[in-house]
Amino acid sequence: MDQNYRELCESKLNALRQTKSAASYAVEFATLSAPLALNDEALSLNFYRGLGQDVKDGMAIIGRASTYEALVKQAISIDQRSHQRRLESKSESGSSSNGSNKSWSPSNTHNTNNSPKPTQHFESKPRGPLSEEEKARRKRLNLCIYCTDPKHSVADCPLIASKEAKVTAISFPPPRYPQPSENFQPQAPTRTEA
Repeated sequence: MDQNYRELCESKLNALRQTKSAASYAVEFATLSAPLALNDEALSLNFYRGLGQDVKDGMAIIGRASTYEALVKQAISIDQRSHQRRLESKSESGSSSNGSNKSWSPSNTHNTNNSPKPTQHFESKPRGPLSEEEKARRKRLNLCIYCTDPKHSVADCPLIASKEAKVTAISFPPPRYPQPSENFQPQAPTRTEA
């Protein structure tokens, strides 16, 4: 094999860092290391050196695999779990700050530390039922499911109580009976001769 090609592979391998998934890094690493005839220990050390920080952090917690092949599998597994967790976090934060929640969110803001802000009550407009995801989010944050106020539960919600009070307080005008006109004269019953 050409010496220049080996030197080029060695140079690229030394500069190689994980910038995408661990799986794509492993493929690129294997391609560059193949012509170099490195032993298992050298492959493991070089592979580990180029891994991303979150993968290395994961390995620090569970311990690094002892062989190159096991290290590659471990890195890919950790990277996939980290990626999945990032997607979950994005989904969770998105559910409490996306545009579809604006119709029922009193403040229309997303608080990153998940501590609820004081609720401001506005005139409400008719809206559809809450999604199961939003109900779960409000329960998780200990918010009133009806108005998102953290100070009470839905059973004690003053908005529901005031809404029910308005419904029961609606009064109907008294019934109107026809009034006799001024020209109306009660007639005496007619007698029938027997």
